[in-house]
Amino acid sequence: MGLNQPSQLRRDPISGQPVFVAPSRFARPGGGLSAYQQANGSKAKKAACAEPVEEGTCPFCPGEEHQTPPAILESLALSKEHNGSRGWQVRVVPNKYPAVRPSQGEFLEGHSETLGGPYFLQEGEGEHEVVIETPRHVRSVTECSQEELAQVFWVYTQRLQELRKQQRWQQSVVFKNVGRMAGASLAHSHSQILSLPEMPPQLQMEQIGAEKYYKNYGKCGFCEVLAFEEQAEQRWISATDRFVAYCPFASRYPGEICILPREHASHFEFLPQEQTGELAELVKAVIRGIERKFGEVAYNWVIHSGPFDTWEQKHYHWHIEIIPRLAQTIAGFELGGGMTLNALAPETAAALLREQMSCQVSNVNSS
Repeated sequence: MGLNQPSQLRRDPISGQPVFVAPSRFARPGGGLSAYQQANGSKAKKAACAEPVEEGTCPFCPGEEHQTPPAILESLALSKEHNGSRGWQVRVVPNKYPAVRPSQGEFLEGHSETLGGPYFLQEGEGEHEVVIETPRHVRSVTECSQEELAQVFWVYTQRLQELRKQQRWQQSVVFKNVGRMAGASLAHSHSQILSLPEMPPQLQMEQIGAEKYYKNYGKCGFCEVLAFEEQAEQRWISATDRFVAYCPFASRYPGEICILPREHASHFEFLPQEQTGELAELVKAVIRGIERKFGEVAYNWVIHSGPFDTWEQKHYHWHIEIIPRLAQTIAGFELGGGMTLNALAPETAAALLREQMSCQVSNVNSS
């Protein structure tokens, strides 16, 4: 899609989310990737990085465990540390500054309290956990080994299975913020799990859209998209035997990437441990491609999975959304109209990333 082509209104085939793809805005001052193209390396790095904390004083580093709440789960280190003992490899702790908390009994369960007039108040109930992904003081998963990242994904599955068993939460959202622009406050590689008694609106909309697609066509919409994208190749980035990566047709943000399993599966927590290494291989390769092309940019990832009150869903497919923060994406229209305007066409983004993927010596296949 050329820079001079007219804007297109695209809709996600499952959620129905509308997106304007407007490549003519790519070249405007401060638009598209120009902010990163115009900045020198140090400025780009400064914009992307979280607040610096020196190794040894970072609350996520070994020896500083007293700075966090007691661990919920610790996996055994992959190798012996310098003192000859094996400490933790991945550590899960309650968030010290939680967005939500377990019920404190301030409200009747499931009820709201009126504040007068049209206003109601309900307790912000939930669980908020931090997953410290490595004892090493590194920023990005590209600095981790495939084995290290695989263990992070395995820990995700273990926590999600346990949260499901509690029967208190309908949905857990696993997400990762890397860099200040992506919402990270600490540079040490970590992610978060936020569990809620009801589904967040965006995931609920995605579920409704997936159910509607299945009802209309008798097939999983995600499986249909996967098959089409692999055949069309325009938005295809890379794949392994079990997992694929592509830029969605109605990408909301510049460089947005979707990773999902080839085989239909609706719940991430049931991912077999023997497949976590292959998933880690693809995720790491994709993020390395982003960093090779655009520098040390901030990024987010979010895992979309089926709700806990269901098991295998024929209409839904778990997936990981990776969103590099390549440009300022929320302005007046987005705030006022509730729609996004993407200046980098997904076809262009996929082509840029394929170039980087082809340079990597790996089992990952970008063709």
